[in-house]
Amino acid sequence: MVQIEKVFQYGALTMPMVTGHLRAVAPLLLGLDADYPGFTNWLQTKVGFGLVLGEREILLAKHRGKIAGLAILKSSLTENKICTLLVAKSFRKCGIGRQLLDASLRSFNGVLPMITVSEKRVDSLAPLLLSKGFELKDVRFSYYVSGMNEFVFNGYLDGCPPSYIH
Repeated sequence: MVQIEKVFQYGALTMPMVTGHLRAVAPLLLGLDADYPGFTNWLQTKVGFGLVLGEREILLAKHRGKIAGLAILKSSLTENKICTLLVAKSFRKCGIGRQLLDASLRSFNGVLPMITVSEKRVDSLAPLLLSKGFELKDVRFSYYVSGMNEFVFNGYLDGCPPSYIH
């Protein structure tokens, strides 16, 4: 059985507590700098401070005490976004991604947030997103990684709609 836990206590999290939470999820996130350059720095700074300020939330999927996946969410006045949705390789194809997405959507109170998906993962993630009502709005070439497409669902990067979908 998989349990989804929130790492979010607005006003109660301090940076040392956040650092401890981030260390706990670090093994799952190894290698994401290749898909998203600067990911580790973003995690420690933007996500860390966002947790303290109450603009970010981390959902952990745990199976028998082991972290099987996570979602990093951003909810601010200007943006609602699933920043990261990741399931450990050993737990893929078990429905954990669907459970994390469902829990993420509950956190946004019925508003479909934006999410971007790399070219490497779009074939595995797009069917799930589309089944939940997400709409492809844009495809950006070389946005995060040179030579790779980034697929944008339910929003626009930089807040600017494209003149067309590539």
